[in-house]
Amino acid sequence: MVDIIASTASWIETFRLYLIGLTTLILRFAWSQKLKPRKDIDYECETNEKPKFIQSKMFLGIETTCAIMMLAFPYYSGIFYPNTEKQRIAVDKSDIKTTAFTIHGMTCASCNEHVNHEVNTLNGIVNSKASYEKRKCHY
Repeated sequence: MVDIIASTASWIETFRLYLIGLTTLILRFAWSQKLKPRKDIDYECETNEKPKFIQSKMFLGIETTCAIMMLAFPYYSGIFYPNTEKQRIAVDKSDIKTTAFTIHGMTCASCNEHVNHEVNTLNGIVNSKASYEKRKCHY
């Protein structure tokens, strides 16, 4: 189910750099507005009310941290896949065959990890190496 949801949003990958730039600009604007001293405040009517949590620096910090973690997800997504090391047995090198498949839809480093994990769970596979840049998987 998660694979289906993830694959339906894969078209967004083509706009990833633009979305990263937009996110950075929005966060920079939000922080500059939050940290900028206010000059238009009438100090005679100033109250000691605390701002709502959604308007606080703490909330903005949490949102910034979540955005950074989501932007960097393709680079650390491999930690979510278990180790697929199989028990190695002695095999004559002449018995090993290499096959390459073209895979459409791989758009990031996270896709590499997912394909490698799934292929390495199959019986008879010694090793696999997927590359989203080349859109191929060698095993």
